[in-house]
Amino acid sequence: MTPDGADPLRAGFVAPDVRQRTTLSFELSATAGGARVSDQVSVDVQPCAANGDSVFEDCIAPGFGPWLAYESSDRTGQMFHYAGEGDYHVQWQLVDSGDSLRGEVMEIRWNANDPNHQEDARGWFGLALPGSSSTTGVDLNTYLDGAISFDMRLTYHGQPASAAPFIFKMECVHPCVSAEMPIRDGHTSFDWQTHTFSVQDLVASGLDVNKVNHMFVIQPDWFNQEQDVTVQIDNIRLSKTYTPPPPVDGCPARGNVTYTLARSTNPNADEQEAYGLITTAMDTAVKNYNCYTNLSRQLQVSYNPGVATADGNTNGAIRFGSRASMHHVTAMHEIAHTFGVGFAKFKSLIQNGVFTGELTTAKAREISGDPSVQIKSDGTHFWPYGLNYVSEGRTQQDLIDHCRIVQAIVQDLAN
Repeated sequence: MTPDGADPLRAGFVAPDVRQRTTLSFELSATAGGARVSDQVSVDVQPCAANGDSVFEDCIAPGFGPWLAYESSDRTGQMFHYAGEGDYHVQWQLVDSGDSLRGEVMEIRWNANDPNHQEDARGWFGLALPGSSSTTGVDLNTYLDGAISFDMRLTYHGQPASAAPFIFKMECVHPCVSAEMPIRDGHTSFDWQTHTFSVQDLVASGLDVNKVNHMFVIQPDWFNQEQDVTVQIDNIRLSKTYTPPPPVDGCPARGNVTYTLARSTNPNADEQEAYGLITTAMDTAVKNYNCYTNLSRQLQVSYNPGVATADGNTNGAIRFGSRASMHHVTAMHEIAHTFGVGFAKFKSLIQNGVFTGELTTAKAREISGDPSVQIKSDGTHFWPYGLNYVSEGRTQQDLIDHCRIVQAIVQDLAN
């Protein structure tokens, strides 16, 4: 909601009378197992008065809802459900927070129907946009320079030693979706924390802000949900402006790039050595991105001897093959690919071998002090500052400049 009580969505979207039963149709993002699921169901949505830009406090603001979950298992197949409680992998209910100021909060449990962890079930929990918007999408351009934020805390974890990280994403009409953004300490903190994600970053990672249908989605890591975990959420908000938090720990930025490294159950000597080299490289690369950018991404890293060097994809996957590629400079180069370097949006901004993004060009000229410098590209890589070879990262300043350029590229892709 806007401060004057107007509909929070941009003019042109007419919210249905959500006091009545509304037929809803939802489409699954391609990131959830690569499949597409459609469903039509009548659901009661009971809105309440909203405060400012609130989407959910004690209840859902008009123009939003209902709550829903998507899940997949051998027993049930792929489906959406809206019941909240029942024989489901994902369950939820409104509960009293015990805090008079906070009031009621939404509590969500994964693996609720399988306490013995015998069923290979996976699922996400989210908040939809109502009516036909789920098949045509809603224009949220009015929030392009803003952010979405929410409060979250962990209340129970059945396997804390192997807790899987939580992610946030925003979905648009299939197969459109943002990248999966890591929720900092979402799987370990029992205290309420506020998490904020820039809409510009979501757009740069793949979201089409013109056709959003699921505006709030959270889940534990998709392939690590057999662990019985419960969280609570509160105060979901959309804002039209966003200012990144001030520097901490001597870092001029506050990124949230994290990674998980896939490992064999019984690694051989070659794999053990590779895992050690990759971990060292990725730790340094991620540290630099988190210190010198405000970017967020959960990365899935693996060792694949069949890969000639290394590669990175916008789905967040990075594969290392050769020992020579297991270096922090190469790791930073591949992280840039996960943010879109070398992919469709990036290619669309190349003219005659020059990347034409205005913010990137301005940043390159600021760094170099040369008012005529340009960022060159072959469509897959860019230079200078691209860290295309280990020799391009001789100094810490080289790494910092790379981060600053990638941050600008992401902003240009969003715009």
